Amino acid sequence: MKNKTMRIIITLCIISLSTLLYSQENERPVFHNYAGLSASSISGAGLSYGYLFGTDYMLKINGFYYQFNDEKTSETDSDEKAFNKTKWWSAGGELQRNFYQIGKGATVLEVYGFAGGSYWYHKKERPLEPEYNTLRKHYAGGLGVGLRFIFAYRFSINASVGYQYSDWIDSEKKYVGLGGGCGANFLF
Repeated sequence: MKNKTMRIIITLCIISLSTLLYSQENERPVFHNYAGLSASSISGAGLSYGYLFGTDYMLKINGFYYQFNDEKTSETDSDEKAFNKTKWWSAGGELQRNFYQIGKGATVLEVYGFAGGSYWYHKKERPLEPEYNTLRKHYAGGLGVGLRFIFAYRFSINASVGYQYSDWIDSEKKYVGLGGGCGANFLF
């Protein structure tokens, strides 16, 4: 019984080792297009698209646009109606460079550096309550490092951290410090 158990364990180890060695020899196909969702305090948020130049450089852009209108009735005159408007958008991008890669098969872990920037715009209009109207605009830029995990050849998730500078336009508010982001993509 002890001899049989030992043979099974050795056989499983040999099969596992040969599978691991075989998967490392096979190169994964290189997909140059990355499409998905991302959110970053440095390079913006929303739908994202990245293009991989060769195997080391990626140019990534992202952004979103949101507009909402809701009807509001005056508290003093029920016949007076107006539409509250909210507009919010962001646009940004990154230039990434891969520094290190672990794995060559269906699962790969990449370490990359990036430089990026974004512009954010948020406006609220309240015709019946003008004291609540707001307009906020700011830009951000920074440098950082990230990890990208590619699995099943076609999917990736990433997380990044970096040093950022943000400036709220028309305000004295500025931020210098830690920034970060995350994303998920489909590769094609």
